[in-house]
Amino acid sequence: MARESESTPLLGDERDSLSTTSVTDVTPKKTPLPLRQLIVIAAVSFAEPLGGSIIFPFIYQMIRSFNVTDDEKKLGYYVGLITSVFSFAQVISSIPIGNLSDRWGRRPMMLIGLFGNAISSAFFGLSKSLVWAIVSRGVLGLMNGNIGVAKSMLGEITDETNRAQSFSVLGLMMALGGVAGPALGGLLSNPADNFPIFDTPFWRTYPYALPCLVSSAFSAFFFVFAYFNLPETLGLVNGRKPLENARDQHGEKFGPRSERLPLRAYVPVVSLFFLAFEQIIFGEVFPLFASTPIEDGGLRLDTQQLGTILSINSAIMLLAQILIYPRVANALGPLNTYRLGAISFIPLDFIFPFISLIVRNRSDLSTDPKPKSLFVALNLIMAFKSALSIFSFTSIFIVINNAAPTPRLLGTINGFGQTAATLARTIGPAVGGSLWAWSLSAGLPFPFDYHLVYNFIAIVGLVMYLWSLLVQPSPSTSSKSEEDVSAGDE
Repeated sequence: MARESESTPLLGDERDSLSTTSVTDVTPKKTPLPLRQLIVIAAVSFAEPLGGSIIFPFIYQMIRSFNVTDDEKKLGYYVGLITSVFSFAQVISSIPIGNLSDRWGRRPMMLIGLFGNAISSAFFGLSKSLVWAIVSRGVLGLMNGNIGVAKSMLGEITDETNRAQSFSVLGLMMALGGVAGPALGGLLSNPADNFPIFDTPFWRTYPYALPCLVSSAFSAFFFVFAYFNLPETLGLVNGRKPLENARDQHGEKFGPRSERLPLRAYVPVVSLFFLAFEQIIFGEVFPLFASTPIEDGGLRLDTQQLGTILSINSAIMLLAQILIYPRVANALGPLNTYRLGAISFIPLDFIFPFISLIVRNRSDLSTDPKPKSLFVALNLIMAFKSALSIFSFTSIFIVINNAAPTPRLLGTINGFGQTAATLARTIGPAVGGSLWAWSLSAGLPFPFDYHLVYNFIAIVGLVMYLWSLLVQPSPSTSSKSEEDVSAGDE
């Protein structure tokens, strides 16, 4: 790796880049976090991935209940279709939602998104056919554009002294929503079989309604919460309204201006694409791997066991972000922390399917098909995977944010990042589901059996790491260059 010169101070010394402040003669005083807005944005950022991922533990069983095919090995194709519809709809709606938020404001688009999430999540839980599931899932994706808006809001209410910390909170809540969704989906599906109070005709007719209704309730609650607590941020610079004659570091007045991102700014955006691609395929295939019969290479876990594993890893992710990530990022910096995650995914993804050997090689499968060693191995690998995932996402958000040459381009570059991640999540489920289904039906030996998709994910991790070596430190806008914005406050 080439030594980065001191002429790029922001990420040239990665250990100093977490603060996202340019090197100046006087270290800027850290601005307190805008807690009121940050709490609301964090809550909203939790709701979107929650609704997007809550179906993962039970989607296999739901598709099976639709009776779309008699060949269980082909269910992966339909699972991939359902999960891809959500992300494809997001690709369609991300740019229009961003444009409307520039015209109508961030607040109304946030509220519209939360309202749409609440309605469409409930309808998906009531699905009894493939068409109903596709339509309701598509509507949910169309209304789910809040993450891009949330990043724009953070760029408007923070400055360079607290922006990295705010984006870290955003990354944490997104990751928690993405993990809490599958955990709740596994624990709350089929409630009539697991909780006596739900043993009624309704819950037996709609065995997957409860987790979806819980997701809907979260969105409804956050809608009310945001309505009363989320102020409009459109037009703010560093959390303040610019003075009438305030000028930026280019000597021009704040306001609409035609500007383009430099080419280097798109390199970390592509890195986010690879990260989201790797993560969505792993998240898509894991429930399939866990639910597939043991003789076909799977683990044959039920939704309760799957939900328990995901719940444990949700707690690990929270602790890792709070207790470990700040130390790692301070020692390595955001860019190198991201690279650490990328290179670590390669061996973790490759060895993951070998876990099935724990149950396949036992002679007492009829009496003890799920030994404790299986859950120890699963939780151990998943713990490393979860921690490194949240480290990588938080770090690449900061790197992308730092790549914006001016604050007014934060929304633009975050919009590109959201589109890249959503595109990856559109393609990923179809690729993962198809590879899984083909590997089971083809009947080929290793490495083309059930290991195939995990070998593919490991290769994606390798490409992700190699591409990250092209990401160069990018000087962000110094807060000193916008002194005129807050001059009136002194």
